[in-house]
Amino acid sequence: MSESSTPLWLTFLGDIACPHDLLPRIEGVGPVEADLTIVNLEGGLCPPQDMAAVFALKKKPYTLYNSDRVLPVLKNWGVRLASLANNHILDLGQPPSHTRRVLAEAGIASLGAGDDAAEAGAPAVLTQGDTKLAFLAFGWEVIECPPPGETSAGVNPLRPDHVLASIARLRQAQPDAPIIALMHWDYELEKYPMPAQRQLAIAMIDAGAAAVIGHHPHCAQGVEYHRGRPIAYSLGNWFLPEGDFFGQPVRFPDYARRQLAFRWRLDTHEAQCRWYDYDPADHVIRFVTEEVAASGELTRELTPFAGMPHEEYVKWFAAHRVKRKGLPIYRDYRHTRRNALRDTWLALRGWGVRKARG
Repeated sequence: MSESSTPLWLTFLGDIACPHDLLPRIEGVGPVEADLTIVNLEGGLCPPQDMAAVFALKKKPYTLYNSDRVLPVLKNWGVRLASLANNHILDLGQPPSHTRRVLAEAGIASLGAGDDAAEAGAPAVLTQGDTKLAFLAFGWEVIECPPPGETSAGVNPLRPDHVLASIARLRQAQPDAPIIALMHWDYELEKYPMPAQRQLAIAMIDAGAAAVIGHHPHCAQGVEYHRGRPIAYSLGNWFLPEGDFFGQPVRFPDYARRQLAFRWRLDTHEAQCRWYDYDPADHVIRFVTEEVAASGELTRELTPFAGMPHEEYVKWFAAHRVKRKGLPIYRDYRHTRRNALRDTWLALRGWGVRKARG
């Protein structure tokens, strides 16, 4: 794999769901001083005139979306790529092609969801100067990322064999392009990576990925390195405001208000964590500090397991995890049958929760 010999900085931001009546504001140092920025767009784009129909038909307690007013903000942050591989991309009842088209018209590429399996699984290849960068995005079915069919819309599935095979195919098709994998995984509000997914992230680096970046838990998790390549397990929210914006009140615990802009230099693999706090009172994202990812105090606080062998981490996670009520631990991504049983249990549990809510 050939990587850029010139300084090339990428910035990764977390979940963005921007309602029509509120735009993000940042105080202090901004999130980007980078050649390109990558975000997770948590929900499709929708103009305000469509919202009444959307909420009349909504089938989920929280229907997340993004106002088309966010597009100039994304451009101002230098966003060149948006991942759509998440559990809210179909909330609006629109095909992913709608959001992909609107983003493309604004000069922003997208990946990870599509109107069929081929579109959902297609990589994105960007060029910056003389450097190509290749991206893949995946969403975990357990957290309601709907898989696509041959002719039906959905999210590129986070199935380990499929993930590793996709990296291998892209490595062959783009031998000179670093591969960055964007993963929508783990349980909401879990502070630590699922053991099987931490194990999979390491296998992805071994298979040829240059970096693995995670989303979904709505809180920042830790950062580890494997073979000198960064794994940022969850960036947390970037702008998903608390309040009555998405059909039901949205609230997060205090630890979910710590936010991360993850900056990565491609040629040296140097990484920086630029930390922010979200204030739900005025919806401002306030800069706190910046630190080297490999040695920073806040990063170490979130990654006390850094370098821990897998079997030891499984035990550590069982003792320290936050989310417990009826939620199984996925211990090893290679345990296909056992994990299928866990998937089935969680599907039944989810059905029961929805039934209880009416």
